[in-house]
Order: sequence, then C-alpha cells, then structure tokens
Amino acid sequence: MAKITAPSDVRIASLKSKKAEAFDPMAAGGGTPWEDRGSIGTAKAFFLTCFMSMKSPRVLFGSIQRPDTTGDAMRFAVGCGLLWLAAVVIHALLQLVLVVTQERSGVAYSTFLIQYGAMALGAVAGTVILMRLAAQILHKLLQAERKGNVPSSLTVNLAAYCLGPSLLALIPYVGPPLAAIGILWLLIVSCTARQQIPSGSAVTCSMIAFGAAALIVVVVWLLWWWLGWQQWYEILPPPREIRVRSI
Repeated sequence: MAKITAPSDVRIASLKSKKAEAFDPMAAGGGTPWEDRGSIGTAKAFFLTCFMSMKSPRVLFGSIQRPDTTGDAMRFAVGCGLLWLAAVVIHALLQLVLVVTQERSGVAYSTFLIQYGAMALGAVAGTVILMRLAAQILHKLLQAERKGNVPSSLTVNLAAYCLGPSLLALIPYVGPPLAAIGILWLLIVSCTARQQIPSGSAVTCSMIAFGAAALIVVVVWLLWWWLGWQQWYEILPPPREIRVRSI
C-alpha cells in the first residue's frame, strides 16, 4: 500500500509538534516608573510606582527591567521608609495634641520626644532591614517550589516594590494596618505573577516571611511601650493657691 502524505499546503494541527515555552522570571521587562525616574523625575516616579503597586501590581512586577540587580529596589525601599517616618511624625503630633488636651497637671515632654524620636530614627532603617529579611526568608521558602535556580535579587526586587502601599501609612490611625495588609497581599501576588508559584504555596510562604518581620515589629513596639509609654504623663503637685488679703 502506498504511503499517503499530506500536501505541503495543508496544515493539520494534530500533526504539528507542540513546543512548550519555558517561563523565564529573570526576563527583562519594559521598566517600572521608578526605574525610569531619570526622565520623569524622582518624586513623580516614586509616587507613580506606589500607586501602580496598588492598582496594577501584576503589570508592575512584570515591568521590572533589571531583576538581576538590587540598587533601584533598595532606593525605592528607602523612599518607602521615609513614608513610614512621615507617618510616625503625623501620629506623634496627633498623640501630642491628645496628651495636651487631657486634664493633666503636667506632661513629661522629654520622654515623649525620646520615644517618638527613636521611632522616627528607626523608621527608614527598620523598613529596609525588615524588607531584606522578609525577602531572604521568602526566597529560601520558594526555592523548593520553583523549577530551576532563581537569584535572590529577583525576590529582593519584588519585595521592595511590595512596599508601595506604605503610602497608606500616612492616613491617621487606620493607615498603618491598611499598609501592612497591602504589603502582605502584594507579596502573595508577586509570587504568583512573576515567579509562577502556585497560589497555595504563595500564600503560605508569603505569610511566613511577612509574619517573621511582623513579629520583630511587635516585639520592638512592646519593648518601646514598656520602657516609656506610661511615663509620658508626669503627675505634678497642684500649684499652691495664692490668697490675696482684702484691705
């Protein structure tokens, strides 16, 4: 029996070999607004990146142009640390107004300034250090989930851009918790979007990494409260009454 072959101009899908395209998480993207700050301005690029992280996080993570270096990411993290510093100042002023308006015979302003001054000084460094710590923990946890070896610089980049919701920390009282929730959510999205990690593993690994950083924050805050919070108010003896004799 003669062998029947299809004409050259006929294309049959079942006869075509399928080539699976390998996903490369280290592929360069088009560039984030922060990476393009040289042309649009540093301040504008920073706030555009913060808004983009909350509005279109998948687009932002896919746009990272230099995932093999961490210079740009660390500078963005420092900017987010400045947002937390501003948040400390705002909440300090609100707390000061609350203390002054209370009926107290005296206030230990020096202790107040030392407490919030320490928080302000540690805001920037704490943000950057905790981000790096969470990124390293997350990278170690994801090593068992991903196929192939991926440099830790990618996770650092993603974790830094996850700090974009820090902008919400400027909102009095409810802002810091909202910012923390937003950062955790972005960590999960970064794992599924740029690193192709299954949703379940992304949630578990992100919560462990975020939880480790959050635990440090809680311990430091409790120590801060124990050392000085209750000493803000210094009860002084009431002033002596001055009696004027009538002539």
